[in-house]
Amino acid sequence: MRMLALTLSTAIAFLLVVTASVLAHEASPEKPASTAAPATKCEVRQPVWCIQEGASDISHRFEQGGAIYRTWTIRGFFRRAQPLVVLEPYGCRTGLSDTVEALGFDEHLVWSDKVWNRMRVRLKNDSSCDLELLIPQFKDDASGEAYFQGLALIRSCTTASCDGPTLGPLRGQFEKNWRESN
Repeated sequence: MRMLALTLSTAIAFLLVVTASVLAHEASPEKPASTAAPATKCEVRQPVWCIQEGASDISHRFEQGGAIYRTWTIRGFFRRAQPLVVLEPYGCRTGLSDTVEALGFDEHLVWSDKVWNRMRVRLKNDSSCDLELLIPQFKDDASGEAYFQGLALIRSCTTASCDGPTLGPLRGQFEKNWRESN
């Protein structure tokens, strides 16, 4: 009889603990589900800027002499024959980005035996890191895929974790510059 009373009291104590735990959990406020998009990671990281994941092909070459240190060719999942080309000066090799500013838009720039449209972007206030972005002329890429998708692949690095803005929001300023020049 004594054994049965001990087992019964142990079972009742267990049920009370479980019930209290369930009630406490139900009374606690629900935590909202996170709505933040997952962070996009840099596929190629430079000190001042990076190329985010999402490009289908990235290549580069070192330049000899002149102000350009490295030339990057980025092909996204847009038309592979219409890449975005980034001309990176030496000043982009150190430090972090402290600005993202559209400097201008030029048409009909001849580079590497091809005619391009050029956008210039300042990533450091001291003007040591002014990227030049070459996109196909609009007649060669009527959909503008290299322009729209390519700019969204370039991110400024304002911190060591490279969490600055992409260049995508600059499209409006480039389009305004283009309209003013035509």
